[in-house]
Amino acid sequence: MSPREIRPVYNVVRANASCNFLVFGLGDDNPMWAATNQNGYTIFIEDDREWITRMLEKEPDLNVHFYEYETVRQNWEEWLGNLEELEMELPASIRNRKWT
Repeated sequence: MSPREIRPVYNVVRANASCNFLVFGLGDDNPMWAATNQNGYTIFIEDDREWITRMLEKEPDLNVHFYEYETVRQNWEEWLGNLEELEMELPASIRNRKWT
């Protein structure tokens, strides 16, 4: 994400300190998100096991859940008409939590 894209999300998380924050994808900004929501619950959803391993070597305290997507971005148009197929099967600990 660019700084322009990050700023509004950062402002919401910061304004709601100690919130539940769900992040799709691990990136170099992981420590920033975890620190911004330091007293809250932050979990990252990632689909690349190797990347998870590399990120956890740097930041072992990150809360990460592996998820294998069944769709690919290039087929986005065909999925728009079939929203039930886009539902993610996540554990109850993620599904049942209220997210900011």
